[in-house]
Amino acid sequence: MAQSESIAALAAALCEAQFALESAQKDSLNPHFRSRYADLASVWNAARPALHKHGLSVVQAPEPCDNGIRLRTILLHKSGEWIDSVLTLPASRQDAQGYGSAMTYARRYALAAMVGIVADDDDDGNAASGITAQRRDEAPAATENSDGPSDKQNGMIRHLREKLHWEKTDLADFAREQQIDLHRLTKRSASELIERMQAVLNGEPA
Repeated sequence: MAQSESIAALAAALCEAQFALESAQKDSLNPHFRSRYADLASVWNAARPALHKHGLSVVQAPEPCDNGIRLRTILLHKSGEWIDSVLTLPASRQDAQGYGSAMTYARRYALAAMVGIVADDDDDGNAASGITAQRRDEAPAATENSDGPSDKQNGMIRHLREKLHWEKTDLADFAREQQIDLHRLTKRSASELIERMQAVLNGEPA
């Protein structure tokens, strides 16, 4: 992390802003650990009023990086003081959509970390300790809808979306490209969507 020569005014403003920060609405699900998280829009909605009130702003700028994205996040104060941090992430696939999804993912985590917003449920160290979702998936499956996609299929779609670092809009765009109607999914079309998302994750043509 780098910073301006002095951050005295910035530190005071950030202290006041963090006290006033609203919680981000955790409106998305990570099926891998069955935990909730706030998407990028929710994090910005939570941060923007308090940052503006106390003379703070955030700039996020991509930088050149091989096989992924490199994002610089700068917290600025109206005094001219600043601090910055750089986050590098791999892209799930080497095309515009893969890079765009990784960028959205990076922006969400970097913004939340920079201003002090909790954007995900605490998994109690499961990810770091190597505990996977396999144990959690041993619970009996919920009753399936005979017409629409099953709970298992819905969970797999959410799981793949998270693995691909896709926001809900990315999934909607992808489904539209594949001529799949997300609002009228059947078991068959859900299976097709899962297959094509898995292909993207594996770097194969969808």
